[in-house]
Amino acid sequence: MSFIADRPAILSVYVNKTCGHSEEVCLTCFVRGNPLANISLRRPGQNIAIIECLNTTECNIKISKSAIKSSEYECMASNLIGTARQTITIQDDLKGRSFFEASQCKRLV
Repeated sequence: MSFIADRPAILSVYVNKTCGHSEEVCLTCFVRGNPLANISLRRPGQNIAIIECLNTTECNIKISKSAIKSSEYECMASNLIGTARQTITIQDDLKGRSFFEASQCKRLV
């Protein structure tokens, strides 16, 4: 039996302005990789993650609009094979699409 491993690939990163309360936005990062990746959402250039999701394909966070400190956030996924990064920009009007329910988001503030 052989094991095929591949480095993570970020499939998509979303901003959702309609998750739950009108004063909140959700960031979601979808990843593919074998073995499963550890995913973190952070501000670019910072070593400290806002949230980390271990051994998974999806990471969500719910942020109060008043707590958004930057217009850019980075999704980083890594496993034993490699690392992938993608940056998303939150526009001033917090444009986004609704792809998931608020219950799937983890609250930050």
